[in-house]
Amino acid sequence: MPWMRNAVHAATLLLAALLVSIGAFSARADEPAANGTAVHRSDVQECLFPVTPERRVKGCSAALEEQRLSSADAAFLRYDRGLAELDMRAVDAAGADLDAALGLRPELWPARWVRADLRLGRRDYAGAADDWSEVIRQLPEMEQPYVWRAIAYDDAGRGQEALAEFDVAALRAGAQGLSAEDLEERAATFEGLHRYDRAMADLSEAIRKDDHSFQAYAARGRVAFLTGNDDAALADFRKAADLHP
Repeated sequence: MPWMRNAVHAATLLLAALLVSIGAFSARADEPAANGTAVHRSDVQECLFPVTPERRVKGCSAALEEQRLSSADAAFLRYDRGLAELDMRAVDAAGADLDAALGLRPELWPARWVRADLRLGRRDYAGAADDWSEVIRQLPEMEQPYVWRAIAYDDAGRGQEALAEFDVAALRAGAQGLSAEDLEERAATFEGLHRYDRAMADLSEAIRKDDHSFQAYAARGRVAFLTGNDDAALADFRKAADLHP
């Protein structure tokens, strides 16, 4: 889910800039910390700012070793190291750092957001739903966590609960309604419940919003085939193939 990772990382960089600029870490840069070691601002900067993932991991690790950090600072560094490890596809290490970050600072919702995504990919649907529930507790007006909790419920076979989550997300979205991508996700839930008319309606609306989505055409073609409309199915499959040869 690259769009989600990019959004979270953008928030990370903004927070990082504030931390570095106002000296929010426990010890000042290049001054002795309480344990007698030197705190290097370059380590913190490499951990938090957009250099290569390998340099970010190295910077985070050095900062964690050199500083006597508050639990909040250590949590933030472990979270950012987890993001860098994900960029390196070191999934187990990333999961461990995200767990550690949340153990130190349970209210760090971006870490919970990324861990929910990680758990979803590992088919830990209950764990993902729990993490999304905590994000929602902290950010009840944001629509996207409801969508992702709906996806976790649907993947766990809890389709009716998923639809209730999509309803809340639609309310949070306001007049613009669900995005094309979110409509495709809800359509998959309707399809799984054999509510093909609603799935078809969502996919048609998704295509109206984004007529370059080959996934939406392919999904609508599948629903058309399931309902016996072979001509419509073939037309949609051809359109999907044209968009994604």
